[in-house]
Amino acid sequence: MEDLSFIPIATFSVLRGLPLVVLSRNSLYPAVIVGRDSLTVRVIRRHRLHFDDIGEIRLSRPLTYQLTITPRRGFRAFSANFLRREEAVRVVEALKSRGLKSDVQYLA
Repeated sequence: MEDLSFIPIATFSVLRGLPLVVLSRNSLYPAVIVGRDSLTVRVIRRHRLHFDDIGEIRLSRPLTYQLTITPRRGFRAFSANFLRREEAVRVVEALKSRGLKSDVQYLA
């Protein structure tokens, strides 16, 4: 099964529970890659999360369509910002088609 790559306008690493506290960001080479059993978010470096390690996914619209991925453990969460809702929903659909069991909150 081939990896599916998505190019958001920016990716962020944030403090879990405090989305306004940005630890790092990437607007030059952001990437979201849905693999066979994991999700990779490229902020400064690649952060790979196995599907079993993903606790929550939330799609909201503060300014852009923001897809926030919160791992079950750790102090960070990751977000990817898209200009169109359809692009963010395609990432969620790809995750579900690959077997992600976490619930998704659609706030946008």
